[in-house]
Amino acid sequence: MSKKNVRRRLDDSRRAAHGDLLQVSGQLRGPSHGRVRLDALYRDMQGALHWAVECWLGEPARLGWHDQEARFLRTAPEELRERYLHVAGRTTQLMTDLHDQLGDDDVEEVAITAPSLADWRERAMHWHSEAEELVGFLTGSAANAAKRIERGDLRGAPDGLTPCLLLARSGRRRRRWLDAGPQAGIFHFGEVREVGPSSRSPNVHLHEGVILPLSLCRDAPLQRKLLDFAQLVMHPMTEGPAASRIVDAPRRRAELQAWLNERELGCLRLLDKEPTYPWVQFEPTANAFLGVLSHCEYVSAVSDEMGVSTRVLEHAAFRFKSHGELLEWAGLHAPPGEWIEPFSFFLSGELAGVPDMLSGSGVRKTMFRP
Repeated sequence: MSKKNVRRRLDDSRRAAHGDLLQVSGQLRGPSHGRVRLDALYRDMQGALHWAVECWLGEPARLGWHDQEARFLRTAPEELRERYLHVAGRTTQLMTDLHDQLGDDDVEEVAITAPSLADWRERAMHWHSEAEELVGFLTGSAANAAKRIERGDLRGAPDGLTPCLLLARSGRRRRRWLDAGPQAGIFHFGEVREVGPSSRSPNVHLHEGVILPLSLCRDAPLQRKLLDFAQLVMHPMTEGPAASRIVDAPRRRAELQAWLNERELGCLRLLDKEPTYPWVQFEPTANAFLGVLSHCEYVSAVSDEMGVSTRVLEHAAFRFKSHGELLEWAGLHAPPGEWIEPFSFFLSGELAGVPDMLSGSGVRKTMFRP
């Protein structure tokens, strides 16, 4: 589907979401003939949410509503995901309660304004208010301004991509590719670093590389171990402020490595003299590529813009068997004779978007946050 047709389809989705909500409102107030078909009411309630989710994702559903909802729940920020599940769950519960009250699952239509249904109708109108707010957010202008990006700067909030594994190096380019061809999946993002108690604020170091969200790991037992390890990274065993974490880094690194070894993840070898929070760095060994990375998926396309959450649109199996193969892929279009910087291998509990003031700049590589 062409980009023009995608935009037209998303405009139709936006209108359909609000149109279905309008239908629900009219039915709950009571149509002129006084009776409401329950299948139509439920279809409109669900449809409003489905169309709004399609609009938020930024592309038409490909394999049906269930696949679309699964992608939304996999990529949406936690707060938005919980908000959606609350409204969607109440949709089903309301219809179940209505059939229970009627005492017959086969009832096709009801007199919605009947006094006996006043309490149910009040709860349904409350659902409509919550759904209207949610649909308004999902179809809002900020989300609709987000662009499909296959390579380059991530400017939005990449919270939905973490925790993740990263193969990253110092950021260099400052542009965005809508179509990156065979190199789709090389993104630029920030690492927030604490710089000790004497500094007034953290700073952001820019990287470019491949992002492998743990949520996309295909091996369920491995995924569970990696998620547990990410929790240890983000919630240090060694208590205390940043200064204590820096002083106790050797002990903390030993604790983390012991945890990995005990769970048969010894192929992940932590590098000495590297930070232990909120990123940890591993040796990019062949065993790590085959034992862990080969079971993961990397992000190959996102919907991204400042002011909204970065969302995964496409991902692909990590097919590189070694660091060398990854370097060969990343350097496909490098000028002849250009030195290719190697990748470092990290686990990250948090990422930062590329600050807008740095987009298009090839000079500054850090930004101090106020």
